[in-house]
Order: sequence, then structure tokens, then C-alpha cells
Amino acid sequence: MSTAASVVLGTVLRCGPIARSSIARTSGLSPAAVTRTCAALTELGLLVEVPEAVSYQGIGRPHVPVDIDTSRHVVAGVHVAHPFCTLSLADLRGRVLARRTIPHTDRDDPHEVLTTAADELLRLHADRFPAHIPIGLGGGGRLVDARDGVIVRHASLGWRDVEGGAADRAPGCPCGSTATRGTGPRAALRCASGRDSLLHLFVGNVVDAAIVTAGTHRGPLRRR
Repeated sequence: MSTAASVVLGTVLRCGPIARSSIARTSGLSPAAVTRTCAALTELGLLVEVPEAVSYQGIGRPHVPVDIDTSRHVVAGVHVAHPFCTLSLADLRGRVLARRTIPHTDRDDPHEVLTTAADELLRLHADRFPAHIPIGLGGGGRLVDARDGVIVRHASLGWRDVEGGAADRAPGCPCGSTATRGTGPRAALRCASGRDSLLHLFVGNVVDAAIVTAGTHRGPLRRR
């Protein structure tokens, strides 16, 4: 994604609904660049005009604001916990739309667990939001190599160097630890509320954490 597109989306997440002229003033981009970028993002289904959000008094031309389009795409997530996998679908503001839990045991084959999770995630999408286009998938499960999509270690399940190949069934499949991957949708909510920093703490069979400062993900703080 281009720098201009990232800036525009970030501004709309924080301030939307917002007029294009206000995006230019807030972001420092030129009005022409904002207009072009908003048009491209609208065509991709990431932004939408919301004329009902502006109060028009009949003086001059109304500035129709844009907002994040939450009606066309979903983002999927898979969390591999000790006794179950949690599957979820979220909108582009990070709001959870649907959730499903799939039980497993520490004796189950890890590839079978991940394949079942991938199949159930596709089923959840088909059952609940078949008209929404999946735009990406994030997976979390203890210590993960995000570059290669490999679960390096899942101590409570006894997994080591497990490839997340089953996730390839869905488009865009970044992986991360419980905390680092969880910062994605939460970062969107943080931007929407106008906050620049976020601390995410996960407490379960393990304790994991990650931070975002000035919009930049700083990685996990500690794992046990």
C-alpha cells in the first residue's frame, strides 16, 4: 500500500467520518493527492462516502465526508490456545462480527488441528458473511516466526516448528504471537479513538504482551 493511502486510511480511522479537505489539512497531503487516494480506496471498497453525516445549511457546496467502509470486507483471525482454537471475523475497524470455538486436545496432530481450524473458518465465513470479501488472515499461537508463518514453539501443546500451511486457504496470512497479532484490530480501535499508543496484555496459559507507540508496533515485551 502506498504512503499516501496509509496516511489517508490512518486519518480516516482516527477522525472519520471526515471531509477530504479536512484530511488534507490534518495529514499534510495535497488536496489533489487526497482526492486521488480517496477515489482509489473507495474503488477498492475501503472507504465510502457518508452524506448523511454532514449537516448542510444550504450555503455553498457541502463537503461530503468519507469513512471506513465496513460493509464489504472482513478480516479473519485464528488463536491457537491449549484446549481450543478461537476463530473470528472482524470488520475493518477491528470490531468482532462473529466468533467460533473449536476444541482439541494436546494429543491431536498439529497439522490436523490447523486444517480443521482453517476449514471451520471458511465455514464461519460462508455461514455468517458470505457476501463480504476476506481481506486477510492473522494467526496467533505462542512463539511464531511471522516471516515464515511457522509456530516455532507452543509449549503447552508440545508443538515445535509447525508450519501454518493450512492458513494458505485464505488470502493474506500473516502470523504472530498471541499479543503481537492481537495488536492489529486493537490498533485500529486505538486509531479510531484518537490514541497514539497501545499496550496489549494477554493472560492465559502464558503471559504475552506487545506495545504500539506513535502508530509503530514495537513487538513483544516478554514471554513465559
